[in-house]
Amino acid sequence: MCAVEKQDGQWRELDWLCSKGHRGGPIAGKPAPTGFCVVHKFVSNPETCGSGLARDGGRSGTAHPAGTTMHTAIIIFFGLVLLALMLYIGERIGFSRQTMAYSFAALWLALTVINGAVGVVHAGQPLGSEIAIGSAVFGVPMAAMVLFMVLSAES
Repeated sequence: MCAVEKQDGQWRELDWLCSKGHRGGPIAGKPAPTGFCVVHKFVSNPETCGSGLARDGGRSGTAHPAGTTMHTAIIIFFGLVLLALMLYIGERIGFSRQTMAYSFAALWLALTVINGAVGVVHAGQPLGSEIAIGSAVFGVPMAAMVLFMVLSAES
């Protein structure tokens, strides 16, 4: 990969940074969509690298690009599956639904906090953004649990 810069609206390689014989393959005349380009050190690029094809609708500089929407959906789906498994297995073992519901609430809160902490510490997400998304991640399975408990109590 070679470092690039935009001059007069055109992307150009910085030959003085490129190693001999180590030239990256551009996509649509632009560097690969990594956000920055690397040779032997980081070269900051104020604009988004790439043609936009690999960005999947995400905007440069946003706290949560489009890829994290899928991560959030997967985590919420995991929470719903965990809820169903806990209620089903707990009922088979002989625990009451209320006991399993409280156990799920405590476990899911702990897992949501851990997921948010990983997002802040390792992925570099802002704390406010993680709190907002963590609320949805925690809230959707909890709402499903409350709905299940209310509907099952009536029957």
